[in-house]
Amino acid sequence: MFHWHGMGGIPLLGGSGMVVWVVLLAGLVYLLARMWSGDGPGSHSPGGDSARAIARRRYARGDIDRQEYERILEDLAKS
Repeated sequence: MFHWHGMGGIPLLGGSGMVVWVVLLAGLVYLLARMWSGDGPGSHSPGGDSARAIARRRYARGDIDRQEYERILEDLAKS
């Protein structure tokens, strides 16, 4: 039989239920910390690199030529 304790009538299921709540809270804190640090799903780029670093890699791989690379750097300097 469940005993109703806590806020809003949420069953804590005894001692083991408290462990579940602590783990859920720790997971939430971890996810929020990742979002605020920029490592989470909302970060600016997959690796968290700056736009300049991405442009530098694209230029190094030959994806863009020197003119395009310099134009990107100029655009970034303006913003």
